[in-house]
Amino acid sequence: MSKFKELGAEIREVSLPLLAEVGSIRSAISGSDAAFVHRDLLRTRSEEYGRGLRSRLLSSSLIPGTVLQKAIRIRAVVRQEWLKLFNEVDVLISPTSLRPAGKIQYDEPVLTKADAQLKFGGNRGTTAPASFAGTPAMSVPCGFYSNDSPIGLQIMANSFREDLVFKVGHAYQGLTDWHLKHPDLW
Repeated sequence: MSKFKELGAEIREVSLPLLAEVGSIRSAISGSDAAFVHRDLLRTRSEEYGRGLRSRLLSSSLIPGTVLQKAIRIRAVVRQEWLKLFNEVDVLISPTSLRPAGKIQYDEPVLTKADAQLKFGGNRGTTAPASFAGTPAMSVPCGFYSNDSPIGLQIMANSFREDLVFKVGHAYQGLTDWHLKHPDLW
């Protein structure tokens, strides 16, 4: 955060009370949407889906409409809370991930897009709120964990303020050289 202070930013903590609910709400909505999109292929070509993805899609297809409607209403409340934060601040800064990335294992071939998503999907815990609210966000490098995996700094702004996200990211990278460094992963 010291680099942002050097840029003249005022740093303050904010809170989003419903942040803990985002994961389960997002899962209900996106799972139900995915099950709907894949419904015909699941009926006619289910063997082409990996076991994990097929299981998630089938279980998501069982989400009752009342649960989905409640999740959609809660998403609207969370989005309004999120957007209110931007009445107080210009940008939000957070870690991109709460844990280091694991090493990519090449023990099984990745043959489909679904396999790639399952294998490399990662932890989206801190990126979900901006995506959920439909606001712009980007990640810039800001260091390395002890296992040499990169640390990302997420910059988020209000709806339609992509310009601000890019300006802040560019200014941060102008003061640091993390974007020029590469871990020794081999």
